[in-house]
Amino acid sequence: MNTKRFLTLCFVAIITIAMTAPASWAGSAQRHRLEGAVIGIGALLLTKAIIDHSRDAYAAPARPVAQPYYPQPAGYWDTQREWVPPTYKKVWNPGHYNVRGRWVPGRWIQIEVESGYWAERKVWVPYH
Repeated sequence: MNTKRFLTLCFVAIITIAMTAPASWAGSAQRHRLEGAVIGIGALLLTKAIIDHSRDAYAAPARPVAQPYYPQPAGYWDTQREWVPPTYKKVWNPGHYNVRGRWVPGRWIQIEVESGYWAERKVWVPYH
């Protein structure tokens, strides 16, 4: 189990147990109002800190600082196609008899893992 999830589960369990405690332990409703308000605000701040901390891991990366404006050279984006060659894997082909009944000794052969394909990529083409 992930450590963050475990700690969150423990925290929720503790809060649930605290909320289900009998009201008779709280004392008079008129006493200690300020203490209750401070405890409530503290609980809200603690909850906010926990939520913010859990979201930091998944936050979007910081945006770079804005660069001063420089005029971009004249040109255009063009889509070019390029051939990506196939990939091969070297495997051992054990000795065997061929169709005519002759012995073929074992050897290393190349087996195609992924066939070649055309890939498109964008290229900046400047004007001259």
